[in-house]
Amino acid sequence: MPLVRWLRRRAMAAKVRQEAAAYAGCQTSQLAPWQLTAFNRQWRQFSDRVPHWAALKNAHGLPDQFASWAQVCGGLPVLERCDLQARVRDLCDPVHSPYQWRSTGGSTGQPVRIPVWRSEVRL
Repeated sequence: MPLVRWLRRRAMAAKVRQEAAAYAGCQTSQLAPWQLTAFNRQWRQFSDRVPHWAALKNAHGLPDQFASWAQVCGGLPVLERCDLQARVRDLCDPVHSPYQWRSTGGSTGQPVRIPVWRSEVRL
């Protein structure tokens, strides 16, 4: 195993154990409400601060808070690769600039730039 991979694995081991312990014994039915609450917290911030999401919310009459995952799926459009390629900066919160950008081409060979925040780099 390459050294970098070994170091990352070693650094992540404790965090992985903590996450596994936190989810042990949880049923999907218990996680979904928690995830929806966390999503709604983010949605309130994004729909207030990010012009793209604010415009989408106003144009489609989306709520300040979603009552269910079905409402989320029915109200928010799916973003295609071409949307991300053309407007990734418009989809990000202008208050929190990315720490860095990563690029992936995947199997299509058409690169997509993905913003990365410092908290993600530490993982």
